[in-house]
Amino acid sequence: MSYVDGYVLPVPKKNLKAYLRMARMGGKIWRKHGALDYKECVGDDLKT
Repeated sequence: MSYVDGYVLPVPKKNLKAYLRMARMGGKIWRKHGALDYKECVGDDLKT
């Protein structure tokens, strides 16, 4: 069975670098436990 998990998180630009470091660690853990791929996207024109 295939499925996709997705999340939308508001991250202030000043915290983006720290968030991306943490997200890369999470991606490694998810792949270790069976995820086939991991993607991280950042919107640059959002009014948050």
